[in-house]
Amino acid sequence: MKLFVLGSSLLAAIVSSPAFADFNLDVQNAGNECTRLMSVKQLDPIRQKIALTNPLKETTFEMTVNASRLPASDRPALAYWVDTKRTCFWLIDRAFENYPDVIPPPKDLKAGYRAGIESLAADLYQRKITIGDFNKRYKEMAVLYQSALQDNFARVQQQLQQQAQQQAQQRQQQAAQAEAAQRDEENRAFERKLELIRMLTPKSRETTNCRWGSTTLNCTTTTQ
Repeated sequence: MKLFVLGSSLLAAIVSSPAFADFNLDVQNAGNECTRLMSVKQLDPIRQKIALTNPLKETTFEMTVNASRLPASDRPALAYWVDTKRTCFWLIDRAFENYPDVIPPPKDLKAGYRAGIESLAADLYQRKITIGDFNKRYKEMAVLYQSALQDNFARVQQQLQQQAQQQAQQRQQQAAQAEAAQRDEENRAFERKLELIRMLTPKSRETTNCRWGSTTLNCTTTTQ
């Protein structure tokens, strides 16, 4: 049975089964590597201005009310962040690819979320929006993305449960059919045995012996 897991940097339902311990480890390693990539000095100019790794956890009130626009000096750092973000997503995708029994997030949903981040970053880079606008929209996108993942998770779980129920019903029907077929075969085998017994059992014969007495004929019938 396949298992569904919420994906990307918003992983919220990692499989806890020991059978998926290796997958969990790969995902954790991907997250750790992403954190390391985000800790480099190239990102220091924007480190306190935007949420670098997870907007749901890192976005502060000060970030959302920042009315300034990105200064030209911070543009290289923002471009570097977009490239690093792509690498983080790639690391997560690779973890899923190594474990086909784990269902990843829907491709369209994942691609839309990632494209939205880059589009928003482009607006910030071009000074079309303020830093505060970027952070508010980025967090809103993350909330909507997580909600969509949870809805899809519930839908997939329901489908898996329905499939499991259908498979159980099919197994029950197959078992009942097999049991009925076995009973029919046992009945036929029993009938064949009875027929064989009838064939091997000799038919009874009646023999009549008669003797004359002094004045009468006495007859005796015996069955063999």
